[in-house]
Amino acid sequence: MKILFLDVDGVLNDEQTCKRATWKDDRTFFRPLYVERVNRILAATGAKLVISSSWRVRYSTLEELKAAFHKFGFDPDLVIDKTPTGYRGRRMSETTYRGLEIQHWLSDNAENHDVESIVILDDDQDMLHLDHRLIRTEGFRVPLDGGISEAQVAEAIALFNTPDDVHKRFDWDQFVDNRQAHLNYLKDKS
Repeated sequence: MKILFLDVDGVLNDEQTCKRATWKDDRTFFRPLYVERVNRILAATGAKLVISSSWRVRYSTLEELKAAFHKFGFDPDLVIDKTPTGYRGRRMSETTYRGLEIQHWLSDNAENHDVESIVILDDDQDMLHLDHRLIRTEGFRVPLDGGISEAQVAEAIALFNTPDDVHKRFDWDQFVDNRQAHLNYLKDKS
């Protein structure tokens, strides 16, 4: 199975969309063009959706999440789950990394769902060791057309057809060592 980990803000909307949106109707936060682009990826690859967006915490159950995403323009049968929330580094004071939340979902579910390939659509870059599976949108860094682009649709489809070891576990100690080495390098350089 192919899994698309989907963020909302900055992927399915942009700054202009959000300025016009109203909480009276959640659909106003979703730009139809971007929804259509993600649906084309799903149709072309047969991928299923796992919602990794912070929007996932607004809905208590998977059924509520499926109903909401159906209202937003997605086939509810393609929404199979949401990532767990709040996976931080070794200390609770450290930043929450979406990459760790995705890895936790993969660790718990990859074999059950026979996951063969993943793509992450997000406007953030906190995917850690999963960066090579990230299609990063412009998000709110640009006021117009910051969501998923036409070129990124093609990139996502191609990436789904690139094999990857989705069962590989994240090595937090290695990440911390690499991060510290990079910080030391920057300090020495200045």
